[in-house]
Amino acid sequence: MVFHQYAQYYDVFYKDKEYKREILYLRALFRKYGKTKIKTILDLGCGTGGHMIPLLQNGFLVMGVDISAQMLKVARSKLNRAALKADLKRGSLQTFRLHKKFDAVLCLFSVINYAAAQGDIVPTLRNITRHLKKQSLFIFDFWNASAVVDYYRPRKSANFRKNGMDIERQSVTKVYPSQKRCEVNYSCILRQDGRVIRHDKEKHVLRYFSPEEMTDCLRKAGLKVVDMHPFLHFGGKIRRNSWDLTAVAQKA
Repeated sequence: MVFHQYAQYYDVFYKDKEYKREILYLRALFRKYGKTKIKTILDLGCGTGGHMIPLLQNGFLVMGVDISAQMLKVARSKLNRAALKADLKRGSLQTFRLHKKFDAVLCLFSVINYAAAQGDIVPTLRNITRHLKKQSLFIFDFWNASAVVDYYRPRKSANFRKNGMDIERQSVTKVYPSQKRCEVNYSCILRQDGRVIRHDKEKHVLRYFSPEEMTDCLRKAGLKVVDMHPFLHFGGKIRRNSWDLTAVAQKA
């Protein structure tokens, strides 16, 4: 299962991710494109709460959905430590049902790529649309096809340290252009005093899109694109090597 054992390492791997900067970026998008004041937010693929916690601290009411029980367990622990409350639900983007609508729905850090790899993206987007109020915003990021095909690195390796232990993360990526699909095989090796004490492996399958293809999929789901640009570069120009793109869509 994706993000099963990987969940225990997640916050170590992404401890330098600029969540605070991303929240400022999201708030700028809210101000620019929100037709009404945004208060309630649905965080899809909320993971360990990296975006959820600063959003809560900024006064938003946030609900989180994630398919990984292990990631949600970490998120609940972090919320408790921060003395914050948020409703967390386990479910997939294709099938979750909350029977409520939100001012904005977020799906960040490549989560939509995982959902798309499991089947047709349009039904997934339609399910998300059901949870949006009229003129509400759906903000997400996705991998740009030209960047993935031309600029991906087949092998990567990185080293981390936590609680006196060393963690080595290796990844081997295969790209299948005819299917617009990637397979990333992760290997996480935990060492203490040079001795291997744990070795976990996971395969992550992701789908990537051209901007035109994603725009068409959103249209079929009842969503209109109001902006698309490189992630964190509000107003920036999309280039062939722009790997991660932000789409801001609005429910008609």
